Amino acid sequence: MKISKNIDLYECEYCGKYYKIKGFAIRHELYCNKNPKNDYLCYRCKFYEYKNQFFYEGFKSNHYCNKLKIELHSIKMMRPNSYIGKKVKNTELMRLDCKDWDFRQRRFYDE
Repeated sequence: MKISKNIDLYECEYCGKYYKIKGFAIRHELYCNKNPKNDYLCYRCKFYEYKNQFFYEGFKSNHYCNKLKIELHSIKMMRPNSYIGKKVKNTELMRLDCKDWDFRQRRFYDE
C-alpha cells in the first residue's frame, strides 16, 4: 500500500497534464500542442506542403511554403538540448498570421 502525501502539482493550462516540478510544467506549456500560440496557420493553408524526408547527416525541414518559397519549422525544433534544433538553419518559424493565407484557400487532407 502506498501512502499519499500532500504535494504540489502543476497543471498545464492547455491540455491538463500534471507535473511535480514547476520548471517542467512551464517548459511543457511553451511547447504544448494545444497552446494557441502553437496553432500555426500554415497547417491549414493550401500553399503548405509536408515533405516526408529525413537526412541523417544534417537537418532539412519537412515543412515548405509554396507561395513564399521558404522552408519552415515549428517552435518544437527550437527546444533547448534538441539535436535537430541545433541544425535549424535557413528556415523560418511558422507564422501565426500571414498576409498570403486566406480562409477561402483552406486545405483539407484529401486534396
